Amino acid sequence: MAATPSTVSAGTWTMTATLPLSTLATAIRVYESEDGFFEHPRGYKPGQGGSSDYDYDNWKARDTDDMWWAGWYTGYWSYWVKDNATDNFSYSSWGASGRVLENGSWDGWNFAPGMSPHDWKSFVAAPLPIPADAKTVFVNEGLRYELKSYSAKTVKLTAPETGVYTGEVAVPSTFVDEGVTYTVVEVDKNAFANSTVTTVTLPATVTAIGKEAFKNSTIATLNVPSVDGVTKIGDGAFFGCSNFATLFVPSSMTSIPDSMFEGTAIADIKFPAHVEAVGKRAFAACQQLAGVEIPTTITAIGDEAFAESNAITSVKVASTYPVAIADNVFSAGAYANATLEVPNGYTADYAAAAGWKKFTKVSEYVLDVKVGDIFKVGGMTYAVTAVGESNNVKATYCKVEGTPDRKKIEAANKAGYVGEITIPASVTFQNVDFNVTEMSDSTFYGASELTLARIIAPVVSLGDYASSTVRNLNLSTFRQRLKDWAHMHLLIARACRA
Repeated sequence: MAATPSTVSAGTWTMTATLPLSTLATAIRVYESEDGFFEHPRGYKPGQGGSSDYDYDNWKARDTDDMWWAGWYTGYWSYWVKDNATDNFSYSSWGASGRVLENGSWDGWNFAPGMSPHDWKSFVAAPLPIPADAKTVFVNEGLRYELKSYSAKTVKLTAPETGVYTGEVAVPSTFVDEGVTYTVVEVDKNAFANSTVTTVTLPATVTAIGKEAFKNSTIATLNVPSVDGVTKIGDGAFFGCSNFATLFVPSSMTSIPDSMFEGTAIADIKFPAHVEAVGKRAFAACQQLAGVEIPTTITAIGDEAFAESNAITSVKVASTYPVAIADNVFSAGAYANATLEVPNGYTADYAAAAGWKKFTKVSEYVLDVKVGDIFKVGGMTYAVTAVGESNNVKATYCKVEGTPDRKKIEAANKAGYVGEITIPASVTFQNVDFNVTEMSDSTFYGASELTLARIIAPVVSLGDYASSTVRNLNLSTFRQRLKDWAHMHLLIARACRA
């Protein structure tokens, strides 16, 4: 007899105890690198041994909505079991794959950030299986749908059984079939592929657009109540849509999927600030594309992202740190004819960077400087702390990608701070003179190749770990200045009290 279905929820993760192992394997996310499975370098390997001292505390899931935590010090997932509804849960002595379910079994995973298990949420019934006689395919007013969830009564729009959709298509939010109301929540992969639609209107209930959903169609306009209402779009969604000229990028998407706009009619690209990465061939073969502006938020650009887009005449970059790209990101025509516009004073940086150095025409422009901007002058990294009535910066650690942590800072400083460095009283960035007023935490943390720091700037304090782990670093002049200033302030204080 099959085990009684039971579902346990912890955090926002839910596991149905009666899933067969084959189904469970597809339900659990595998954490991957961009190139495939990511194996910890010290991990155990069958027949070869290995270490159990995995340091996963600083690992992060690639998808921001995943609840990943598997370290020794910050948090973890734990597997709990009980044999009937009235028992208390306890840690399992078996792994999930070794657990044999019986009628009445209750199994669950508990999310423990900060090393403290969460209280269990209210239990909910496991989703009902789809009855054998349930209807799973629907045709309503000429549109075909397939069932997504029997219990929630949700469906996805699919391609018609025969032929293609044509002209203007308006997708309803709901429809009624045999007395049951179904909600449309997704456009399935290839739903409009090779169709002759011109305008498609989607309801607010649709939150996902599948892979190659509009591939090689004649769509020119996609209407939605809110672009941000769509949260997922698959690779190649608008591939080959030569009449489609809209940069459709919801705020939940930090990465442009591979080939998403390949072969479209987009003429100008100004990436929104929430975009951090551009996928492979995302804008390849866009014959009308003339201008591309790349903000500082973009830190990764995939191979051939703009390949075969030969009409590009201008590529404007905002970062003073050239993004690492391959030589094939732009077409030969773009490299020969387009002008690469770089921030004032950074032509040499781009001329030395792979991919960027292939541009034959380069010009400079002056950036609008903002608080938080990071730049490097004379081998030293600075962060802007004030702009306006006073223009101030602080000396800081070398730039790192993503959220700074000890390992990233140490690696960046070791590579970036070498030999002797001088921190002057002022520096110039984008034609603005800035006063150097402080040194941040971890300024020279891990800078083991740094031998001398001449601190001329009138800073009065060192941040935490400013020179930690640095061997043979000479800060004597700075330390003497601190003593002199401290003595001066003491004399002033005594005079005031007198």
